[in-house]
Amino acid sequence: MDKNFIEQHFLDLNLIFEDSNYKKPMIFILSSGADPRGDIENLAKRKEMKDKMIVRSMGQGQGDGIIQAIEVGKEQGYWIFL
Repeated sequence: MDKNFIEQHFLDLNLIFEDSNYKKPMIFILSSGADPRGDIENLAKRKEMKDKMIVRSMGQGQGDGIIQAIEVGKEQGYWIFL
């Protein structure tokens, strides 16, 4: 198997952020056990968005809160971390 499939790669959130915009959000599909929350919160601090970041659980029964958070994010420019 090629080494690209078995070696872990460093994720540069600054580079990903610079390539994103309101029409092209950052979306991560994570493997089990992955937790990028600390890295995302650090990026939010550096971009002065920590106070405009909404964190919501994706657990059962959370749908209404998630939809509301996304609406607030769209209207007011908040970051949404699900």
